[in-house]
Amino acid sequence: HYKTLAIDNNRASVLQSLGRSESALEVFLDVLERTITVYGPDHAEVVEMRSNVAVSYMNLERFAEAKEELDGALASLDRGETELPVMRIRVEMNLAVTLEGLGEVEEALRVSERVLNGLEELVGEGHQQSLISRNNHAMTLLGQERFGEAVELARRNLELAEEHQPGHPYN
Repeated sequence: HYKTLAIDNNRASVLQSLGRSESALEVFLDVLERTITVYGPDHAEVVEMRSNVAVSYMNLERFAEAKEELDGALASLDRGETELPVMRIRVEMNLAVTLEGLGEVEEALRVSERVLNGLEELVGEGHQQSLISRNNHAMTLLGQERFGEAVELARRNLELAEEHQPGHPYN
């Protein structure tokens, strides 16, 4: 039943937030299998669960397994009947981090840039998610020792944050 899936997904999220990543992963994998049975392999709920499983793998530094789940989620989105741009962006955000963890920094940078551009188009450059994505992109640049670009992007991000979110405690 879908409510049982939601409850178990929440239980896994709590385990994850408590730092019990192995236990969370076991529950997420079980929920993913049942979600596929209930909804079919390409449903949005399955994509969301694949992303949750991938984050658990990432927390355990099992990046190759995380990438497999994220590739599966993107393939489901590609086959799906409905375009889900927000979900695609969320999956690709996780993919950028995973690629960086795998040492595929150039590809991580390309994906990170695509995520940033997609968010800016979808919600605007000053939206909180765009600000977070821009910061992540700057950190990816920093990790590649592209200091000038990283600092420029971080400065632009601060300007946008101050402009679009005045009074926010982090500004």
